[in-house]
Amino acid sequence: MAKLTGAEWVATFAVFFDCGALALAGFVAGRLAQPRRILAAAVVALPLCFFDLEDTLTLNVPWLVRLALDSLHDSRYLESLIASVETHAILFGCLFAAVALSGPADAPPRIVSS
Repeated sequence: MAKLTGAEWVATFAVFFDCGALALAGFVAGRLAQPRRILAAAVVALPLCFFDLEDTLTLNVPWLVRLALDSLHDSRYLESLIASVETHAILFGCLFAAVALSGPADAPPRIVSS
């Protein structure tokens, strides 16, 4: 992909595809757990918070926590922390938005004859 778009776009496309994967997972979880969609979102999101998933997804919450602690001691880490928090917020936002949008479709309008 780097040959087609340039190396600077590879990370952007990785986050884009990760957003799609998390949105799909959230949509499926929301559809399967209709009355309790928020619980389904938590069940999908919670395991993602404990593991380093850098090889599969752009999510790495343990590293983000370490980066936040490091930024308390050294302000040079602050810019990286802000960018990482934004990326994680977008990814988890895609998951929760897909769960919220996975509700049942509205019933089509009925024509009632009088």
